[in-house]
Amino acid sequence: MEYTEDADRRELLLHSAYDSDTVRAMERPLLDKGVPLMRMAAQAAAHMAAGMLDDEDLALEDTSIVLLAGAGDNGGDGLFAAAALAQEGANVTAIAVGRSLHEAGFASFVRAGGKVLVLDPAADIPGCASGFSAGEAGERLQTAIAVARKSHLIIDAMTGIGIQGSLRGIPAALASALGLDGEAPDEPALPNRESSGDFPLVLAVDTPSGHGHVRRDEAVRGAAARHVRLRPYRVARFRIRYRRQGSGRRGGG
Repeated sequence: MEYTEDADRRELLLHSAYDSDTVRAMERPLLDKGVPLMRMAAQAAAHMAAGMLDDEDLALEDTSIVLLAGAGDNGGDGLFAAAALAQEGANVTAIAVGRSLHEAGFASFVRAGGKVLVLDPAADIPGCASGFSAGEAGERLQTAIAVARKSHLIIDAMTGIGIQGSLRGIPAALASALGLDGEAPDEPALPNRESSGDFPLVLAVDTPSGHGHVRRDEAVRGAAARHVRLRPYRVARFRIRYRRQGSGRRGGG
C-alpha cells in the first residue's frame, strides 16, 4: 500500500514500530542526499516537549528542562532540541554524561543560553570543567540528580538505536537514580495526551536509553505489550513519551 498524502504517512508512523535495521535502511538514502535529518529530529522533539508542557498548562518561560546528553548523534538531536526550547524562554540544563558532546549541537545550545553540567572528569568539552577529583565528580552527580528531579521535563538523549546492551558507568548511575533504568514503563503516555499531573515528565529521543538496538520481533511485541505511543520522528524513528511513577505534582517556576 502506498501512502501519498502527508496525513496518511503520519498516521502510519504514529501507529507503527520499526526495528533498528529498518530505521537505518530508511534513513540511508536521505542521509546520502544531504537531508538534514538531525535538525528535523530536533525540531520534532522540541515540538513534542513544548506540547507536553502545554498539556500541563505550563508556559515554556516558566519551566525547567533537563537534557541528559550523550556524546553521539542522539545527544546531538537532544542538544538542538534543547537549544530551540531555550530560545523560547525555557530554563534548560544539559547534563553531559560522556566525555564529549556533538559539536554543532553543543554550539547551538550554548548560543541559546543553555547551561551545561559535566559529570566525567576526563571530558573534553570546550569551555567546561574537566580533570576534577573523584570527590567533585560524586558531588556533580548528586547535583545532576537533584536538578533533574526538580525539573518539569527530562529529555533522555543519552543513547540511541546504535547502542546494544544495558547502560554502564555514569549514564547507568544517573538513570538508576532517576528511575529511568531497567524495563520501559508499563504505563507510557496516557491516551489523547491526558495529564497525570506528575513531574518530571520524561521524553525519550528515539528510544529510552539502554533500549537502543531493537530487533523486528522486539519492536512489534514491545509496542503491542506496552501500548507505546509512536510518533513520526526523522523518517521512521520513534520517540517514546512516558511518565515516571511515584513522582509528585509541582507547579510552574
